[in-house]
Amino acid sequence: MLFGKRTCHHRNITFSYGIDKSSNFLDKKPPYWSQLSSNPSAIHILERNIEFIDWDELSANPNGIHLLEQFPEKINWIQLSSNKNAIHLLKNNIDKIDWDELSANENAIELLELYPERINWGNLSKNPNAIEILEDVQGKIWWRLLSANPKAIKLIEENLEKVCWTNLSLNPNAIHLLKRFPEKICWNTLSMNPKAIKILEENPDKIDWVNILYNPAAIHVIKKNLERIDVRHFRHLCLNPNAIHIIEENMDKIDEWFLSENPNAMHLLFPLDKEKIKFENAVFKEELYEYFWNPDRLESLCKTFNISLRDYFSFF
Repeated sequence: MLFGKRTCHHRNITFSYGIDKSSNFLDKKPPYWSQLSSNPSAIHILERNIEFIDWDELSANPNGIHLLEQFPEKINWIQLSSNKNAIHLLKNNIDKIDWDELSANENAIELLELYPERINWGNLSKNPNAIEILEDVQGKIWWRLLSANPKAIKLIEENLEKVCWTNLSLNPNAIHLLKRFPEKICWNTLSMNPKAIKILEENPDKIDWVNILYNPAAIHVIKKNLERIDVRHFRHLCLNPNAIHIIEENMDKIDEWFLSENPNAMHLLFPLDKEKIKFENAVFKEELYEYFWNPDRLESLCKTFNISLRDYFSFF
């Protein structure tokens, strides 16, 4: 059993919550712990299983900063350079920065402006917060990569002859351009575009039924067309954070490797031990009950709000 503690702030009461360690999943180090180490929602699991952490993957995890600060010798600085929440660590370790990765880091613009000679212009072209820099040096833009940048639409509209339509079809802010030039649409990448659902529904014969499994906005389309999904491709759906209810109904088809990266799948990988939680929290339940029904407390509340005890209970 893996345990945590939380505190009830009304009184000095602590209660436990548990994860069922009987799950076979906990015994699997490779490859699942590597996937979990990159999962922002798995930090509470990793905190209690330090020995299983893949530090390369954790270094890119935006929610893993406090663990990396505890074990700085384990940081992978290439991966950390891509971590949007690690800017303070990178500023204090300029010599360890990987500038290629940093160039794509949306929170690193200030650092990149200080060291423009180190910018990777291809990766910067993907960076949604780098548009002002790119507008001033359009000769260095990688248009193929910029085409997928959701904040680069103005630049794209002004340079349509340079656009990569495969990547533009993935751009959620380019729907108006794709509607204008439907013959240029790449349906493979459009199937992953969360803003393209209406177009996809109007053209079901053109949908890529593997790529659409990654689309967080296409759940209703997927659910209506489950017969089109090859069981071999169901593992791709395991990555979709909005597909949990479909996954729950098809547990015999899941791939735990892929599911380990899904931020909304922790309850499937580590089910709570409800009986243990109930047992551990029995004292808390009794104390909370005594606190709530304390006559002095009830009398004080009634006086404070100038109501009768009968009126007080009518609110519940």
